[in-house]
Amino acid sequence: MRLSQVFALLERDPALLDAHKVAREAFGQDPSDGSDFMPHASLLYGDLPMSTREAIRQEAGVGLVDPGITLEFESIQVWSTIGVVAEWKPLATLPIG
Repeated sequence: MRLSQVFALLERDPALLDAHKVAREAFGQDPSDGSDFMPHASLLYGDLPMSTREAIRQEAGVGLVDPGITLEFESIQVWSTIGVVAEWKPLATLPIG
């Protein structure tokens, strides 16, 4: 299976960057090395052709990546992504705020 995803890019705001730093510390990684961090919300994973991914993105609305759009999240899920997608499993759901 070829993994593809549809995602929305998120602004690199201070609260999100702080959360990323805390997560890196919690998983034993260097908290100061966040240069490759690309904040995003994954909307869909699967073995999808580009045409299907594009149709989903259009249906969701290009506005998802517009700076004027605000998304609010109540929780974050931490997943183990070791192995193939069928073997991925949730480790925790944590409230935000």
